[in-house]
Amino acid sequence: VSTTIGAEGLPVVADQHIAIGDTPAEFAGQVVQLLQDSERRQSISRSGYEFVTQNHQWKNVAAKLLDHCLDLANRP
Repeated sequence: VSTTIGAEGLPVVADQHIAIGDTPAEFAGQVVQLLQDSERRQSISRSGYEFVTQNHQWKNVAAKLLDHCLDLANRP
């Protein structure tokens, strides 16, 4: 669970990768809803885990960095 500002800049989709609550009541409501709805909790958990492993594992980040470095090195 995060706020819109907390998730700003992350290419995540609300209710797919993350639950959003911008006010204290909304945030608490999202937490309670996830605690009570195991299917939604598991779905967001799986999607969030897949997102992180695809986008933030060292080998993936290192490959992207290498690509950027090679692009810069090949510029005239």
